[in-house]
Amino acid sequence: MDEDLDLSEQGDDAEVALTPEELFEKNLETFRELVPQAFERIKNHKPISKLMYLDNGEPALEFGDKVIYEKGAVTEAKEQIEKYSKYASRLTIEGFAEEGLDPQAQLAFKNMRERFGTAGFRISSLLTRDESYFLIVVGVGLAQHLDALAERTKCRVMVLVEPNVDLIHQSWYVYDWRPLIESMNERGGIEFEIGATVSNTVANLHTLFRHYNPIGFDGTTVFRHYQTSITSEIEREFKENVGTALMGLGFYQDEVNMVGQTYKNLEHGKTRLVQRQTDQPGIPCMIIGNGPSLDQLLPTIRDNAENAIIFACGSAITILVENDIKPDFWIMTERVKDVLTMVDETSEIFDLKQVTFIGSSTVYPGVTDYFDDYILFLRPGLSTAPLFKTRADQIVTIPDPLAANSGLSVALHLGFREFYFMGVDAGSRFKDRGHAKGGYYEGRDDHIKDLPLPSPANFGGTVWTTSVLQWSRENIEKLSSMSPGRTFYNLSDGARIKGVTPLHHKAAKFNPSKTPKAEIVEKLTTNCSVYTLEEFEEKWDDAAIIDRMPKFCDELIAAVVDDDMTDFKFSRDLSDLLEPPMSQSCLAMFLRGTIFGFVIAFEFLNNRFIDPDERLAAQKIFKEEFETMMNSLSDRAVEIFLGLEDGEPWEDFIA
Repeated sequence: MDEDLDLSEQGDDAEVALTPEELFEKNLETFRELVPQAFERIKNHKPISKLMYLDNGEPALEFGDKVIYEKGAVTEAKEQIEKYSKYASRLTIEGFAEEGLDPQAQLAFKNMRERFGTAGFRISSLLTRDESYFLIVVGVGLAQHLDALAERTKCRVMVLVEPNVDLIHQSWYVYDWRPLIESMNERGGIEFEIGATVSNTVANLHTLFRHYNPIGFDGTTVFRHYQTSITSEIEREFKENVGTALMGLGFYQDEVNMVGQTYKNLEHGKTRLVQRQTDQPGIPCMIIGNGPSLDQLLPTIRDNAENAIIFACGSAITILVENDIKPDFWIMTERVKDVLTMVDETSEIFDLKQVTFIGSSTVYPGVTDYFDDYILFLRPGLSTAPLFKTRADQIVTIPDPLAANSGLSVALHLGFREFYFMGVDAGSRFKDRGHAKGGYYEGRDDHIKDLPLPSPANFGGTVWTTSVLQWSRENIEKLSSMSPGRTFYNLSDGARIKGVTPLHHKAAKFNPSKTPKAEIVEKLTTNCSVYTLEEFEEKWDDAAIIDRMPKFCDELIAAVVDDDMTDFKFSRDLSDLLEPPMSQSCLAMFLRGTIFGFVIAFEFLNNRFIDPDERLAAQKIFKEEFETMMNSLSDRAVEIFLGLEDGEPWEDFIA
């Protein structure tokens, strides 16, 4: 490789010709400095391909007797850009519905949409906007297509997926990476997925939208530079699972209730908050959900009840107590008032003082009154976590979206090493029933009664699931993969959970416990310290939500109203203020779900206006409705929290 490669047209920084070896060294330092994780993946790689130059002077690659880029990498990149639509596809929000927004965002969206209708704006059912916030390039190769793609899409975040480390390594000889990386970092970000397994790549892609900016999801461009069985599998699995990428962003209505209810649950200074425990309990645990397969597992649970700690999750408790099975812990995450009704009804058939309650700090005030012992935990991703925590371990890991997820999260937090999932189906053999028979749902309307999505079953065949149940399964998979040194068994006849070993209930063996269960439960409970009145008052005073809310809302308004909304700048600025990754700002977390919802809804329309002039007029209307919504959110929150400080009784905030 003694030929010089002319980089004079590749960017402002590349003004002199470098030899391939000089360029390689420059790129090595670029990656070491700017993308160290990718650097670690590439730096010691020994390529099996050979970089070659064709008669036209363009680079190509030789793998054995096969040549990649037979016309040259530059020529083939230009041809792909010229035939752009053949290689590019778009991701869109499927089945967008106004009903998916919370009441505050719904009102703003309704007012905005009515004004659009009055103005006669024409909106297509298809994307009319070529630009996209996110660009996912499947296949980096020798990287000659990347600058043109960045320019065409005007992307703020570029994600580069390259299964073959060889190609990235060889690109260091022929492409100056620094201008692109610096430009994308300034605009928003650049991510590399290099040589990872298909499942890890798909999982990482799935989280990128939430990490960078959920507003930019609709219209995402996926560009396929080359196709192999691996890249095809990545594309297929990613597109199949991308539907849950924007779930769980939060709602203002929920956040108001969660802050208010946590305030009421902690204000007396008597509540235990969960604490991570390093000692092993020395006994396995059962995580019991209310899936349809719970019916057939009841004998196994009853026969082994003394040899495992039983975590009854959500409404599973009613079925257990009706079948003379006493749970040790009852796990509840839901904040709604219906939980108080469930507790009251269950207490009429079973003395709940025999059970230790473990719930989110956001449970409805009064629930804990039914129990002698109870422990609360803070949930990540909610404004209550940074607002009230005094220690990091008061926040559990990935406890959402369902009680079974919380059960697993809490059990890991308490030090358990051996886990048996029962009735944690994350799906159903029935398309019209998502819960076990009897218990709380006997005679009531099961709220999981339409399961349209097929999923591989734990013991073979197919079960049916929903997007929420799918989300629950994915989070169990994440949490189990993050927990080395533990063993997980799935006895449920529901969806297959990756990383959790299927185990038929007749094959399950529980050794007798060396320590009485009552002693284990008592130790686990008392090891969780009380959240004192002094801690509560200090945290609330430091947060100063009432004082800070109006100013923060003004900053959010300015990010939108003062921008001309070209080049996705307003979206980037708004997202930076709302911090979609794991934020430590309770105000950002308090407001972001509703703001994201409304702005995502607007961008859905903004991407489909037929007339560019109408798009500009619509943006002006959007700004006005955004400002109105933000002022309303600020004023109402201040009013509610002043009421908390004045000791007013708590009632659900609806709108």
